[in-house]
Amino acid sequence: MLEREASEAAGESENTTLALALAETEKAQPPTPPKSAEAVESPIGSRQKESALTIAKLLSGEDPAATETKPVLEKTTPAATTTTTTASVGGGGGGGGGGVRSKRWLLGGVPEKVRRSELRRAELGFRVSAAVFCLVSLSVMAADTTPGWSGDSFRRYNEYRYTLAASVLAFTYSGFQLVMEVHHFVTGKRIIRDPLGKYFNLAMDQILAYLLLSASSAALSRNDVWVSRFGVDQFAKLINASASMAFLAFVALGLSSIISAYYVFSTVF
Repeated sequence: MLEREASEAAGESENTTLALALAETEKAQPPTPPKSAEAVESPIGSRQKESALTIAKLLSGEDPAATETKPVLEKTTPAATTTTTTASVGGGGGGGGGGVRSKRWLLGGVPEKVRRSELRRAELGFRVSAAVFCLVSLSVMAADTTPGWSGDSFRRYNEYRYTLAASVLAFTYSGFQLVMEVHHFVTGKRIIRDPLGKYFNLAMDQILAYLLLSASSAALSRNDVWVSRFGVDQFAKLINASASMAFLAFVALGLSSIISAYYVFSTVF
């Protein structure tokens, strides 16, 4: 019995010594960090989880293959969008090119500088023509005093005096425009500076053009009444010639007003 008690006491002492040694080694070793959820999960657990999700989707009526391909479609969608955007940009460029081509077709491919110089020449030609027509009109009307079987005169009729006054005004204005052009050609400066000069040209062209149209229409109508009553004589022929020249002056000033309007609107827009 004594030997047994001695052996048990020795075993207990050995166990106590081993426990103390293990405790010291555990204190000496650093604590191990906790494992993440992904590390804790085993491949077998993940497979079971995937199979459970698949069964749940089947029970709910969803297609697992479609749900699996959704991320792929989402990834490929930006590429399709980029392609569509590129195509739209290309189409816009094509449309812009078409707009430029149509503009070039309308303008005949003429540069801006050349086009403006041609417009200046045309405007100068119209103003010279208006001045010449107005000069012929007022000269013929002023000379129409004594011819005719009754020795009649244009001063006795308001329509003829109206035509003479309109021709004088239009001739004076056309002469002033020619002086302005010569001054600009010699000095390079405008007597009436832009944009006021462009507005002045447009307004005066419009006013005098309509004035000449009104005067020539009134004179031709009055002369038609004269011819219907008393027949054609030299006096009526001269009235017709003067009113016709006034109408041609109206056409020249009307075309000149179109060019003046182009200058004004090109400045505004």
